[in-house]
Amino acid sequence: MGLNTWGIYLFVQTLISYFITVNNYSFDLNGPIEISNATDSKEQSIVFSKIIYSKLILAIAGYLILELLLFIGVDTSVDSNIYRVSYLAVLFNSFFTAWLFQGLQRMAYVTVVVLFSRLIYLFLVFNYVNEKSDLLMLCLLNALSYFLFSFSLLFIIILKFKIHLVRVSLSHIGHSLISGFNIFLSNIMVNFYFTINFFFLKYFHGNDAVGIYGTAFKFFEVILRSASPINLAIFPYLSKFQDKLVLLKEQVKRLERYLLLLYISLSVLIILVATLIKYYWINNDLYTVPLNVFILLNLFTFTSPFGQYYTQLFAILDAGRNLLVITSLIAIVSLFLSLSLSYFLSYYGAALAIGITFVILVAVKHIKIKKLLHVKVY
Repeated sequence: MGLNTWGIYLFVQTLISYFITVNNYSFDLNGPIEISNATDSKEQSIVFSKIIYSKLILAIAGYLILELLLFIGVDTSVDSNIYRVSYLAVLFNSFFTAWLFQGLQRMAYVTVVVLFSRLIYLFLVFNYVNEKSDLLMLCLLNALSYFLFSFSLLFIIILKFKIHLVRVSLSHIGHSLISGFNIFLSNIMVNFYFTINFFFLKYFHGNDAVGIYGTAFKFFEVILRSASPINLAIFPYLSKFQDKLVLLKEQVKRLERYLLLLYISLSVLIILVATLIKYYWINNDLYTVPLNVFILLNLFTFTSPFGQYYTQLFAILDAGRNLLVITSLIAIVSLFLSLSLSYFLSYYGAALAIGITFVILVAVKHIKIKKLLHVKVY
């Protein structure tokens, strides 16, 4: 496809990621808690239905906003149909129910189905995406992977767990949106940290820089996702102590030590492997530069999973407003770091900016969580 076309694809997906964040709203955090508290399949069906309906409403609203952005010319260098086809991922994401399996503590289904769907996606990409003209096909295949894993999980929910779509009132849907608003805004801020570098790199240095940074960042995201199942498994367990602050405090203190050791070990291992690959297997600058950016990003790997972990604790403690204040203030820091470092150091500066941002974010979250739990900060 070429580096320039790859950079265009990554920029399009960066914009679409905002719509996916809107579509997920706060359901990834509130949904598991509500499902775990539901006593039978009837109550689970009500929770399931109001979240699916809410996500569909958000998907429709998001598409109208996308059409408005295309009308005013948000990116005239790209065929608008590229954005429209990519938006199908948002529509299919409305039916993605990882939050439900998390609440049921059956995440193995999600892991297997998503992995299988992504392998099919990669197979199709390697076989059908070769030229610059295949950009639309790449966007379509990415959207179809969302369709495959979302509806596969939907069939499992209906057939195995006997959870179905039922009628719910608009007040139920409205309550879901209002109660999760602070966490939703916090999620938007976190997505801002992850994506703002792509916009600055495109503006200052062009699609090639976006392609180099994006390649490294895609591999970095894989590492973060490998740690995500750990946090997803911990969340329903900790939510059981939502009204038992003393017990929650003990569990958090015990878990953090193991998680810190695990994430530091993961970060060191990845850096060592990437460095060995760089010096003994790769002699081409086309691969060396993204690998250097990847190594730089992984200096901060050990902090990033704690961002999700602490966000879950804020949800358990019903401290969404505190979380919003923190993420909003860090967004200002992120904007300054990304703007300055991306301008002067290009993709290396972008990697430094997001790494430093997450170190600060996790440190502030850590301090605030300890205060909420009445634990001495260490």
